[in-house]
Amino acid sequence: MPTIKKLTNKYTELYKEYQEFLKRNKLRENDVLGVLFIYSLKYYNKNCLLCKPELTVEECSMYDLTVDDDCNWIITDNDYGTIYVKLADKTIAFRCGEECLKPKNYRFLNQWTADKNNTPESHYKFLQSEYFL
Repeated sequence: MPTIKKLTNKYTELYKEYQEFLKRNKLRENDVLGVLFIYSLKYYNKNCLLCKPELTVEECSMYDLTVDDDCNWIITDNDYGTIYVKLADKTIAFRCGEECLKPKNYRFLNQWTADKNNTPESHYKFLQSEYFL
């Protein structure tokens, strides 16, 4: 079952994704009305703690493990959890993560405008209940 949480800097890796999102979109914190993330414990990956022991349970439910081109462990998006940013005129859904076999400092950004057509129904209901949509 999915769970929704407010994103804070307690979630270090997810917060890095959020900072990257702001940077790439040339946004400031003042432009953001709220930030939530949705994850599921069904996808909890305890092996992520081997790579980054400072991760939270929530983060371990949103990441998988792989290696970069130097054979270092890195965490990657597990294609389930999503971060949602409410702006004045829309809500943006995104994930930003390191990519397999790329240098450690390489991060990609996958983002889209969250609406009924491209948001899972369970996520959509959560976002409506939090007045995000």
